[in-house]
Amino acid sequence: MQSHGKRDKAQIRHEPTFHKKYFWQQADQERPHHDPNHPGFCLRNLETSLYQAIRLHRRHCSSEESTPQSRRVHILDPKRNASRLLGLSDTIRTALFRGRTLTLSELEDLTFALDMMLLDEIDDKVAAEAPATSQGDRRITVPVIQHTRLDKLLSDIIHIYETEGHPDRPLAAEVGLGSEIETARSLQKHWRTRFKSDYFALDKYRLEYLFSNALRDVSFSAVASDGLGVWLPKEVFPVELSEAEASLHYTPGTWWLNIGCAHRDGIVGDAFEKPTKGRYGVAVLPLLTGSEEELPGGKLEYCRRGTQREMHYNLITQVGQKTKVLRGFRLKSVYAPVAGLRYDGLYILRSWSLKLDQATEIYTMRIVLERMPGQTPINEILHIPGPSQLDDWKLYEKLEKERIKQTEGDARLTEWMIRRDQERIERDHWRRSRAFQSEVRSNGARVSGAGAGQVQQPHKRKLSDIDTDLVAHSEEPENEEYVR
Repeated sequence: MQSHGKRDKAQIRHEPTFHKKYFWQQADQERPHHDPNHPGFCLRNLETSLYQAIRLHRRHCSSEESTPQSRRVHILDPKRNASRLLGLSDTIRTALFRGRTLTLSELEDLTFALDMMLLDEIDDKVAAEAPATSQGDRRITVPVIQHTRLDKLLSDIIHIYETEGHPDRPLAAEVGLGSEIETARSLQKHWRTRFKSDYFALDKYRLEYLFSNALRDVSFSAVASDGLGVWLPKEVFPVELSEAEASLHYTPGTWWLNIGCAHRDGIVGDAFEKPTKGRYGVAVLPLLTGSEEELPGGKLEYCRRGTQREMHYNLITQVGQKTKVLRGFRLKSVYAPVAGLRYDGLYILRSWSLKLDQATEIYTMRIVLERMPGQTPINEILHIPGPSQLDDWKLYEKLEKERIKQTEGDARLTEWMIRRDQERIERDHWRRSRAFQSEVRSNGARVSGAGAGQVQQPHKRKLSDIDTDLVAHSEEPENEEYVR
């Protein structure tokens, strides 16, 4: 192997300093190893990937970052590029969760980032100059990991390897991971050793950050919602902005933990599920519960059932007008976010109707919505919330449970949890049913397009389809109807 001391000095400024006393103590340098479990195999791959990453990413390294005193290759400066590291973490974690194969560019970026962060840990020159408790010369610190979710990224990569035998988990090779798994395990070990208890308290720090960021200026109120609690803004400032300013302020895909946070920011005029006009003067329709179905021509039909006071009568004046639509995770819709509340853009309210079942005194409201053109396509924001936002959501749910328990007791908390579990089961059944219906329609279209000369293959039911048969399809009452 070519010695690093014989390399050109101009190239050495951009290449890492390897220390063979750390890398090659257990590796046979004379013969190549093809056993993935052998130390020599992993370490040789690490060195190869490092130099490949250096050539691919040399454009990111400026002369200011590479100093003669330290010949290490620095990763993207976290202080200036934290958003890029967070974006990389979210992209990789999303692919792992969905079982999607990583693209070449994604795999190159991941390999480069992991290798450079590992190199930053094992560089004995930095370790000798800085004590273990000092983070001044280290690129990766606790606040950087906290913000970029790098600890979650490592855990997800390792989890793929540890659960390869599980039928619901993809194989590491299927998503494109190889030596990155061993690099992630080594990096996680180094961080746990260096940061000690701080590494295991990262979620605690993130929860504290929520109170000054996503949950700022809102408070939990158990009295406001039949004892189960809602989040209300501490103070709403009556500031009126023009429609143009509002459009610049919020874009489709803006996400909140709850409607109270959206009310605090002014996009809605109330912290409850009802149509309002926010401080920007445009009507806003939060779709937190109910169901939504797709109609021909790109339109959507929203259905809401309940008592008379739960119906949105003021929408009758908005027919033909544009309305901001926010969707919540409890909504039965293919466009609903998996958590929290998301702004999905401007819609035209095409129609409004109301029916009453006099036998049960249950009202059924239906509205037809059509998304306005010229906005970010809805399919481009369906991935929101991303993995980092879902991390905050898990912390938020734990916090909400604690607040309900503290203010209302264990009985009310149990009631709240049972209600949420029932809603989740109903949403899962609804999604399975719609997926099954969509599959049947697509199969029917393929069969009809194949011609009469071909034999139609019967639909093979999957185990997941059995649950959909248990969902009752209620008949619509025909007694009394109001249509706009």
